[in-house]
Amino acid sequence: MFHSTDFDAASETVAATSAALQDAGPRNRADNAAASAEGSLLRRPRLLARAAREGARMYRRERDLTGALPGMTGPRRGGDIVSRLLGIEAQIDEDRRAGAAGYSARRHVQILSALVAESMALAEARKAD
Repeated sequence: MFHSTDFDAASETVAATSAALQDAGPRNRADNAAASAEGSLLRRPRLLARAAREGARMYRRERDLTGALPGMTGPRRGGDIVSRLLGIEAQIDEDRRAGAAGYSARRHVQILSALVAESMALAEARKAD
């Protein structure tokens, strides 16, 4: 069962990943987006956050990651995935806040769900190490 404490743990992992990216030396555009999105993950409308939690509960990497990150090639390491998802989510949230015509709530939920699920998987992997 998925609990709100799992979402909090995932948020902490996202923040830790962002901090690690900041300390990693030269940063690319996705790293900058990840760093700027660090503190904003939990500052989403309640309905959007609830939909993302439910989506994360049903998330399956093999099935859903390709839809969230089309064209992702190479090894799929958890930190890389979370970094890319953070960058995408930051842009989508910016579109939402600006009232952009191209904003898609469905896409936003898809990315947030993947971000929460991948962050939780990354936290579990780090616990196992």
